[in-house]
Amino acid sequence: MEEYIGIYDPDSSYAHALCTALGKCSNVTMEIVEFTRPESIEFFALKKNLCILLVAEGYEVPEAVKENIQVIIGMREERDGDEEKIFKYQSVDNISSLVMHAASRVRRDEVLEGTTARIYMVYSPVGRCLKSTLSLVMAGVLSQSGSTLFITFEEYSVIDEVLHSNGQEASLSDAIYYYIQGNLSGMERELVQTFHGIDFLSGVRDPADIRNLSGSDLMGFIRALADCKRYRNIVIDVANTPQDIYRVLGMAYRIYMPERDDFMSKGRTARFMERVRGEDAALLENIREVHPPYQHLGRDESAAGYYDRLFRGEMVDYVRGLL
Repeated sequence: MEEYIGIYDPDSSYAHALCTALGKCSNVTMEIVEFTRPESIEFFALKKNLCILLVAEGYEVPEAVKENIQVIIGMREERDGDEEKIFKYQSVDNISSLVMHAASRVRRDEVLEGTTARIYMVYSPVGRCLKSTLSLVMAGVLSQSGSTLFITFEEYSVIDEVLHSNGQEASLSDAIYYYIQGNLSGMERELVQTFHGIDFLSGVRDPADIRNLSGSDLMGFIRALADCKRYRNIVIDVANTPQDIYRVLGMAYRIYMPERDDFMSKGRTARFMERVRGEDAALLENIREVHPPYQHLGRDESAAGYYDRLFRGEMVDYVRGLL
């Protein structure tokens, strides 16, 4: 059933302008509708899946449909005021981020009791093959249809900059520590951050935190996240650092392996696949060899706006085709 975000504001010019602007945001994945009268909301919400409704300050949602709407967000006129409401006149990028964060909560609440997250891994024995980019876009695409957690095992990852981390120093290193101490709920509450509907953990501070972790402990950590009933999908950017890499990869529902076409890269891939046959031949059934398109993001390669530029390119369509 199609999902909708509604904007309720008797000021028709504002409602229309915000509706149009949100509709152009790459991270907004629901249809946008505008309302200027309460009767219109009532008529619409009784027939359609109105997930989120933004409501202008001083106006009320009809009682008859309040229970039909999953998230209601107030919009205040003044910059300072009720923190539970969002300021109307900030940038549309900020508003879209707040709205999609609310959407991620909706989808997380829809995760059924007893379900286990589907684990996607992106791995390659070859360098400079767009592995991390592919995994990030995959997390973004999957987050549009269900709650998704993104993790990277890469050393010296800058994912926290790309996904606009809130500046906290907590990382995957801390999350693993929480798991070993048996405090997974504390990890989810304090360490997981959200950007454009993707939940994520910043990369490890020290590569040794992954290298020195036993394969059994790492697999236990992944399994605990998959079983926590919080996510439909987990996307992992897998590096060569984990111990028992073949057993770790064996946890995945699907493994996407980016390749390059030069002689050296093909040779590395062939040797890896040969080793897989010797370690766990059944793993071959889950590996998909892929050739993601290179996407030039312009001269500005800084973290600012990187994600948005990435999601305006052909990589998104490519990943949707894979999934």
